[in-house]
Amino acid sequence: ELKAIVADDQSLRALDEFREKFKVQRGQILTLQHRIEVLQEGSRASDATLRRVRHEFSSARQQWDGERELLVRSRDRADLELSQLREAGIALQVAAESALLTCSRMLPAVTMAQEA
Repeated sequence: ELKAIVADDQSLRALDEFREKFKVQRGQILTLQHRIEVLQEGSRASDATLRRVRHEFSSARQQWDGERELLVRSRDRADLELSQLREAGIALQVAAESALLTCSRMLPAVTMAQEA
């Protein structure tokens, strides 16, 4: 009978140890579930931030593309105007040199006419 009591006592101890381990595991599971919830909330927040930043980037990129296009067009117009001004400068230089040559040729005749 003593052996039965001892065996029963060992069974009760084993059950107590099992309950204690089960209680610890339940606590660990709850802790892990809480951590998963926290991580999921962080993930959702990160996803929302990523979507917002991508949208902002897309908007900024479109704006930058528009501004760049305006700057390129402005530069092209300035290049064209510079080219036209150079051509006009060359034409004016030719006209000025031609007028100077004509005046230089007429100067002796004018001088003689004034002396006479």
